[in-house]
Amino acid sequence: MFYSIRTQLIAIIVLLIVPFVLMGFFFWQQAAAALRESIETTTVQAMNQYADFVESTTSQIMNAANQVLRSDMTQDWIRSRNEGTDGNDKIQQNYRMRKYFDSVVSNNSFILSVNVFDGDWDIWNLEGDGFLRSDWYANFRQKGLHWTGSHIDDRQNGSYLNSQKVNALVYPLADLLNLREAGLLKINVKTSTLQEPLDKLTLGKTGKAYLLAPDGTPILDQQPGQLPDTLLTRIRSLNTEGTAGTRIFRDTERNLIYFYQRMETTGWIVAGTVSEKELFQEITRARQNVILVAAILFVIAISLTFWFSSRIAGPISRIVRSMRFVEEGDFLKGNAVMTKKKIKQNEIGFLTANYLNMVERLKMYIETEYTQNLRRRNAEYKALLLQINPHFLNNTLEVITSLAAQGRNEDIEQVVNDLSLMLRSSLRLDSELISIRDEITTIRAFTSILSICYGSRVRFEIDDRVGGTVQIPKLLLQPLIENAVKYSVGIVEVAVVSIVIRESFEELNVVIKDNGIGMPEEALKDLKPAVEMNFAQEALDIGEKGIGIKNVIARGRIYYGPRFVFEIRTAANQGTEIAMTMPIGR
Repeated sequence: MFYSIRTQLIAIIVLLIVPFVLMGFFFWQQAAAALRESIETTTVQAMNQYADFVESTTSQIMNAANQVLRSDMTQDWIRSRNEGTDGNDKIQQNYRMRKYFDSVVSNNSFILSVNVFDGDWDIWNLEGDGFLRSDWYANFRQKGLHWTGSHIDDRQNGSYLNSQKVNALVYPLADLLNLREAGLLKINVKTSTLQEPLDKLTLGKTGKAYLLAPDGTPILDQQPGQLPDTLLTRIRSLNTEGTAGTRIFRDTERNLIYFYQRMETTGWIVAGTVSEKELFQEITRARQNVILVAAILFVIAISLTFWFSSRIAGPISRIVRSMRFVEEGDFLKGNAVMTKKKIKQNEIGFLTANYLNMVERLKMYIETEYTQNLRRRNAEYKALLLQINPHFLNNTLEVITSLAAQGRNEDIEQVVNDLSLMLRSSLRLDSELISIRDEITTIRAFTSILSICYGSRVRFEIDDRVGGTVQIPKLLLQPLIENAVKYSVGIVEVAVVSIVIRESFEELNVVIKDNGIGMPEEALKDLKPAVEMNFAQEALDIGEKGIGIKNVIARGRIYYGPRFVFEIRTAANQGTEIAMTMPIGR
């Protein structure tokens, strides 16, 4: 039932929890959005820090290159080579340049080595033109690229240096006095110097950051894989845009996020890629935990509601079910509903115990009242029946006296036989009922007495097409037949009294009709209270006048209750019709 206490308790709990859950979900969405923005901001800051580091390193290398180019040592060395100094001076000049380059390396922690290339030689190896076929040299000469990708430079001072992967700045040397090119200055920095901080950059658990050339090729010893064309287009567009700072690109097809930024000094691009799910997995995990906790709390709340309602709503529901059975008069089922559960020692238990005591007392009172009413009804019914017998017997004895005075012995014998048959039925007080067939036999005996008394002035018509198993209260029809004779014999030439008895579905219908003058208005008014009366005591107190019809109504009401229907239809000089309807079986 929707309006049961248990349902209402559950509805209240749900109405209390759902707004908080929705509010929590709303605030969580706001917090999650803020966390996503914070994570992206933190990632951008990390990318900016690395970009600043690379900018600082490459700027120092650029400054070192300018310092070398403008130094007197370098310009003197360039002019001495151009002037064609002898061998000893050239060796001394080269030696001083090497010392100078060593000092440059010592003063700049990021610089691994410095070298000068001119023609088919370099300052450390003097001879060999293999560098002319290197990628860095070709990129500088053909594309004008000053900054190289990661490579092995075997033209450095020492085998250890020659085995290290380096990135380099390729810078043209020139005689600043004569403005003539005098070779290339190459400043190397270890690739690991740039790569180690980049590898420490955290982008989720598996995200990576890369240092790329403007065309998307790696600058360091990395393999970034195939980058989306859309991202490469965006990276190339940075060459024409002056906007600084890290930008974000979302690849919806791969569900990836790219962070990228262009550096001013080198034109390199620092780019990071990470799965969006992985980057925000902590948020996702926290969201799942929140949903799980909310679900657990909801289940706990519903469980507590059921437990709480079972201690309150359960007993009250059983009391309600029991009251329905008690209302229908079924005390046995009402008690059975309540005795299934043990009564607890609390307020509900106190209520249940008092309810059971009340039902038990009510049952006792009803049984006592029912027994007393049954006894009173039997006494009233027998008293009513005893009203009929003396009245009927007195009238019959008067008929016998009249016949004796006339010397009609045969008629007296018939009347005595009919009276004997009627008395055998009416004086048996051990049973209130008589079969309809026996009642018709009694009626035939009574109409026989009346026919002897009134002779040809009266005629009886009995239509009794009914079965013999139906039972009715005894002598229920005799007073009505006597009343029909009373208002017709001597008034019309031949009084005709018809008795029609019909058995229909669950009902017995009796109609007694005469052709007399009809019942007087005064008699109808006197019978109206009798038709509407509810207690037999009213019939017991009516006296001798009007005993017939009132007695029949009282006995019918006692036995059948409100299912007994009694109707009088009469009109002046058109006779009277009395109809009774009673149920078959009580």
